[in-house]
Amino acid sequence: MKPHLVLLSAVLVLGCKGTTGPAGPPGQPVLPGTIRGIVSLYPDLSPRTPAQDAGGVTVLFQPHNLSTITLADGSWELTQVPMGVYSAKFTKRGCFTENIYNFQFVAGGGTYFFDNIHVSEVSSISVHCDSLTLSPGNSVGIYGAVGSSSSFERVLTVMVSRSPMDTSFVPFEFDYIFSRIVDADSINFNFYDFQSLSPPLLGSTVYAVVFVNNGWFPSRNPLTGRYIFDTPGVLFSEQKSVVEYSEELTFTDNKKDPVIHFEQKTWIKSTGAGSREPLFWESGFLLDKGGGIFELVSAQKSGRMEILRGKARRMDPNTLELPLTSVSIVNDDRMIRSGRTYTFSPHKLTYELSMSTTVNPSFQKHVAAQLTKMT
Repeated sequence: MKPHLVLLSAVLVLGCKGTTGPAGPPGQPVLPGTIRGIVSLYPDLSPRTPAQDAGGVTVLFQPHNLSTITLADGSWELTQVPMGVYSAKFTKRGCFTENIYNFQFVAGGGTYFFDNIHVSEVSSISVHCDSLTLSPGNSVGIYGAVGSSSSFERVLTVMVSRSPMDTSFVPFEFDYIFSRIVDADSINFNFYDFQSLSPPLLGSTVYAVVFVNNGWFPSRNPLTGRYIFDTPGVLFSEQKSVVEYSEELTFTDNKKDPVIHFEQKTWIKSTGAGSREPLFWESGFLLDKGGGIFELVSAQKSGRMEILRGKARRMDPNTLELPLTSVSIVNDDRMIRSGRTYTFSPHKLTYELSMSTTVNPSFQKHVAAQLTKMT
């Protein structure tokens, strides 16, 4: 039976094929269309109020190199635009460049009204970056000052990258961005970004620059997935970098005297504790002076010796905080003042180390770390 079924099946399939019908009429071409839009221009000295004259912004659509310039009211129009996928660029000398990628235009003889585009003037205010930190919680901290105070709030933008950024040439790419507001009349800034970064920054050297930015936000390169910066003439801070470290801190006591011996070693994480020599090494004693007062005596690998003193305070039933301030620093002429704050909890210890030096006299955070209890 099986051979007959196969043969019948073949005959039925062949019998379903008919003759080819006449060709239909050719498809009608898609007519080009029109794109219209508005650009709002925001000046540096009044970043919350759009300028009355928004003319002179160049609008460029690629491919096909379609371009026009905005009128004084910010309006613009492109005609005879073919159907396609475009990237749009909005530029004006002295302003941040705005990019739009993967804009799909169906054309068909119709008119499309583009979203209102905000173009901000490049700020004339400079920024100085003192330090950059990367916490175990995968958050970035940045500290510094703007070049001058202002009667209005300013937005500081931090660009973070896993590789050095050559800010003297545009365009360049980076990995992560966040912004914070600096209050009117303020100069110094000190803020963290606590977002969960994907992929995490931990485990790599991180680079960052800061600049005053009152309205610009970058687009991503659709090919690399990284952010693009392509505005010339921006006043960036000096580039700072931070390396992730691993650390070991050991406490011992003799069960008799009111004193604890400590030893601390720090390695760049890529080398680890297996390397011959730690990057930082100190040893000393934490003495209970009575009345909640403690004194830390430290001798460091560099030869510097410090005595710091402070009073412990109970933050909650499980947390004790010990802020310490230097009372003596010897064998290091660069040091002016140092401070440490230790926070002890049942299974974790966190600390912050701050200092002022003859190079950077302002007292500022230098290192932050979180350690997990092993034994």
